[in-house]
Amino acid sequence: MAKVLAIVDDSGRVLAAQFDVEQDKQDDETPSSGMLLLPGQRQVEFEVPDEIARLSGPDLTHYFSHVNVSWPAVVTTPRIEVVTRDH
Repeated sequence: MAKVLAIVDDSGRVLAAQFDVEQDKQDDETPSSGMLLLPGQRQVEFEVPDEIARLSGPDLTHYFSHVNVSWPAVVTTPRIEVVTRDH
């Protein structure tokens, strides 16, 4: 399972997501980034299948558009089947 750190709005929609949060903290010389919360947003952490972390940008956007977070911190992820093909 892959860990996801996500920022969600008051409606429970994912606005931003970052994978492998713990890997970013490995050394002090590598540049890193972070997500900042704005008013009306919350930060949640949850796990998704490893296949999700390997999806392309448009597929990730589609996946996260179907993720819904309700309070207190209940994350509902869509059931999907990832099919990969050789190009």
